[in-house]
Amino acid sequence: MINRKFLDDLEKSLSHYAAIGEIVNRQNAMLASIGKQLSEYVSSANLVNFSIQLPDIYSSLRINTTEWAKAIQISSGVFDSVRNLSTWSEVYSKQIYSLTESLSFIGKRIAADFAAMNLSAFNLSSLGVFDKLAELLEYHKDSAEAFKSAGWAIAPSMNRELREKVVLFHQQNKTRHISQVILGYYHKNNFSKLKSTVASWETNPLFSSRMHIFKAALKAHCEGNYTLSVPALLPQIEGVLNEYVKLNKLETKLGKVEKVYNAVIGDLDEYPLTSWAIANTLLFQLQTSTFTFTDFEIEFKKSANNRKTTRHTVLHGIATNYNKPIHSLKAFVLLDALSCLQELDTEETSKHSL
Repeated sequence: MINRKFLDDLEKSLSHYAAIGEIVNRQNAMLASIGKQLSEYVSSANLVNFSIQLPDIYSSLRINTTEWAKAIQISSGVFDSVRNLSTWSEVYSKQIYSLTESLSFIGKRIAADFAAMNLSAFNLSSLGVFDKLAELLEYHKDSAEAFKSAGWAIAPSMNRELREKVVLFHQQNKTRHISQVILGYYHKNNFSKLKSTVASWETNPLFSSRMHIFKAALKAHCEGNYTLSVPALLPQIEGVLNEYVKLNKLETKLGKVEKVYNAVIGDLDEYPLTSWAIANTLLFQLQTSTFTFTDFEIEFKKSANNRKTTRHTVLHGIATNYNKPIHSLKAFVLLDALSCLQELDTEETSKHSL
């Protein structure tokens, strides 16, 4: 394992040939001059809430691309020379000096920074950190794909065991069984999971004024009265979204539901990995199911049993066959996903987190 002293010695060896002065004190900010290219290169890292911090010492300096290329190439040579060492001796300093002597003062600094970055990444990799990040990313991506294929959002009340079971059914092409698995999860032990989920909303400012509606809908759901629970819950999804817009002063027009939920959820790439899958599946369900536009003329040509169940068809009296446990529970799950929306910093309302 590469220890901290080793990295410190490497840093000193690479940098002591030139007096950096004030420049060194401005390290640890993003590299402005190549920030755009780097951000595109590591854009996928947003999903794992992981970023690479590079020095800002070059942003105001004029340095040609040849020097950049040479410094980066030499940094790779430094990395290859010392990555397997765990101790330091003067001979390594001499070797590094011979590698970097052709570089300018700034070129040496660039080589130092990139070599240190590569060594840090190598050290993390040797500890299995990157493998675990990759595994975690795959887990959340697989979960989102599986839940979307089955027409469900992921909610914070769902445990890992349920999510893994859903993913397994999806991978086995048994998507038709997923809804029954989710219903069983929330209904077993006399609806204990669903009851505790609704109870957890009590202190949420977006939900507190609506708790009498949620409790009445919960009672109806547990008693099998889905004709009551479904139309009671569907308007509250839109109500919570509008409440969030108002509370956080988001710039969107209330009542325009598509603009409202897009403003509330925001850019999926801005979410940390732990909540990315929830936001991803929530947005998908709002777009493709809950608030999808339905042509009434087309629906009336269908038999009553075959009409779509959406907020639009239920509340306008088009759908009459919505009284199913799946439609009722899906509304509870969507609300639970919304329950983990965090209050935004009013000065930074473009950033979202669940």
